[in-house]
Amino acid sequence: MGLPNASTNGSLAEGDASERAERRQQLGAFYRRYGIIVILLLEMLLWTIMSPVFLTPSNMINVARQASFVGVVAAGMTFVILTAGIDLSVGGVVAFGGMMAALAMEQGSGAYVGALAALITGLVIGYINGFLSTKMQVPAFITTIAMMTMLKAGSLLLRGGSPIAIRNDTFVSFGQGYIGPIPMPVVILFLTYIVGHWILSNTKFGQHVYAVGGNEAAARLAGIRADRLIAAMYVISGGLAGLSAIMISARLETGTPLAGTNLELDAIAAVIVGGTSLFGGLGTMGGTFAGVMIISFLRNGLTLVNVSGFWQQLATGAVILLAVLLDHFIIARNRQ
Repeated sequence: MGLPNASTNGSLAEGDASERAERRQQLGAFYRRYGIIVILLLEMLLWTIMSPVFLTPSNMINVARQASFVGVVAAGMTFVILTAGIDLSVGGVVAFGGMMAALAMEQGSGAYVGALAALITGLVIGYINGFLSTKMQVPAFITTIAMMTMLKAGSLLLRGGSPIAIRNDTFVSFGQGYIGPIPMPVVILFLTYIVGHWILSNTKFGQHVYAVGGNEAAARLAGIRADRLIAAMYVISGGLAGLSAIMISARLETGTPLAGTNLELDAIAAVIVGGTSLFGGLGTMGGTFAGVMIISFLRNGLTLVNVSGFWQQLATGAVILLAVLLDHFIIARNRQ
């Protein structure tokens, strides 16, 4: 009987390493597909035990309404982060877009013109972000944080820091109206995620998003126009931030420079908690939706058990940090 030679041993070792790598990838995929749902259900069980009010229909509707404003922005952020980008300007878009909508209606325009003003604001800002990040090669972090700063300043300059009242009932219905028993913002939230999921799962555009995020160089070699696609991600993000501006200003019946404060951080947190990798190429719209609800349930549950806002911020930050560490751990293990 002959002894295994070096090449045989090498093949066996390579086979074992390949199997281990495959198992790690399967574990990461399992977490992103099912782990988020398990966490969400466990959190709901926890708050149900701790507060009898938590699972009541009125509280669920309230949580869903509050989640809708950040959820729509997080949907756009998902597209950006899937291509390993970042958009810190969305909070500024919400503030400036809401002010533009209110200003348009104050000047005599109707509700739909006001809504269009907010949407166009978001789309234009998104186009500028995409152009600077791709054609001008300015890092997205710098581009979008500078844009956020300018938009916040612009919101204050429009009326010297004062809000603009909105007295158009049709416009207000975007934030306060109902379709049956369901608040309008919740309907918009669900439609946004249904369309976003369909785009990422069933279109060639969605395939290209994952391809560019997973390996931009390889995607370019495959004929994908990566620069144009990445720029489109910022347009989508800006447009959905403009949509959120409509919802928030309609809910408040006011265009205010304070709208959208810290909204970019909440949106990024929801995307990360939902399992989308900061390295790009991994994540789903369903995961982001679950991430939005995890953070929304966390804040609502802590409020119901009378935990102060300071501790709520600490808890939210801890959840985000744990999600980032887990993402880093999974990616690092997959690369071994």
